[in-house]
Amino acid sequence: MTPADQRKPKAALMKQTGVKDIRTLNKYILEAQQTTPEDYDPDAYLANSAKTVDAALIRACERGSPGALKAYYQITNRLVEKSENINIDLSGDDIFAIREKANRELREGGFLGRGAGEVPDKPVILPSEIREDTG
Repeated sequence: MTPADQRKPKAALMKQTGVKDIRTLNKYILEAQQTTPEDYDPDAYLANSAKTVDAALIRACERGSPGALKAYYQITNRLVEKSENINIDLSGDDIFAIREKANRELREGGFLGRGAGEVPDKPVILPSEIREDTG
């Protein structure tokens, strides 16, 4: 129990903790008085909360939460996260043929109007021209 000279009014405690309802604050105070640090077992608390957490995870998945879906698949060992390096070896002729095909498809599809350019041979923006926004 807190010594009398260190006690605060409940209004000050509510402001400090962000609790908006006096009943909630009273409940927290009562629980704190009944629980000692030796009584608190985090493993038991987590085990007792598993059913509630699982239900909340399922509800979040049903709402389509990407984070919840990822967590669900990780927990059930159905998410495989791996990266693969793919090397594509193309000759200069292959690259030229691909670029020509892309230009032809753009022209035939009506995406390149009069005076419009074609797929450039080299990148249009150089890395030295790219600027990161500060805001």
